[in-house]
Amino acid sequence: MSTKNEKANQADMKKRPKKANAPAGDNSQNTKETQASETLVVSEEEFIKMVEEIAKNATSATPTSFNVTVSEFEYRRCQDMYSRRLYLYGEIIPPDNYSDLACGMTAANIVEAIMQYNREDFDVPVDKREPVIIYINSPGGSVADGFAIISAIETSKTPIYTVNVGAWYSMAFLIGIAGHKRFSLPNMAFLLHDGATIVAGSTKKVQDRTYFDERYEREVVRPHVLKHTNISEKKYKQKARDEFYMLTEDALKYGVIDEIVTDIDRIL
Repeated sequence: MSTKNEKANQADMKKRPKKANAPAGDNSQNTKETQASETLVVSEEEFIKMVEEIAKNATSATPTSFNVTVSEFEYRRCQDMYSRRLYLYGEIIPPDNYSDLACGMTAANIVEAIMQYNREDFDVPVDKREPVIIYINSPGGSVADGFAIISAIETSKTPIYTVNVGAWYSMAFLIGIAGHKRFSLPNMAFLLHDGATIVAGSTKKVQDRTYFDERYEREVVRPHVLKHTNISEKKYKQKARDEFYMLTEDALKYGVIDEIVTDIDRIL
């Protein structure tokens, strides 16, 4: 039978914050050193309040001034980053357009994350590193920012997997094919084309920009597509000036992806 003191102690313990479990076999929990290193586990609501407080106290020295509201969705996204899961949704935009981003991450966020994972894995053998998965559903966007992601993927020693969870259109197509392994859910869409550009200025400036775009397509985009797919140069020249749409089965045939996902556990 429990005494009054034992009941009081049990009630007091219920009120205390939960602490991380010690490793099995560790009997040093009661030492001052162990108590100082124990980690408090906060609730989701407490985490959101903490981040909102940090955002509220942020100085104007940040690159872009914008309001931050931390939702449950954003909390989950933060947790996914710790699990090496990144999201490239919507238009691929430069880092100064945060306010235009409905969801997902900017190109700069993706590049920074890939670099961070490689820093964390610096002393880990390449074949032992945990892969990073980028889920992509995008109509395309900035070529310069898109190729920043591509270069980060291609130079990453930590494996980067890409997954089509909607559409790989235009620049998103070029990013998706760069993955060390490429996956797609069934019934997704793909688009390879020569993109679009808007040029203003004098005739000479327009000519210079046109020359640069043609050179970029010839020396950067075309070799990238031929390297990462089974699309022949002849097929590329035939289709790249058009809207070359593909279904998932076509993407597998042309080597745009490596696998059509039939078991979602493969990409979690």
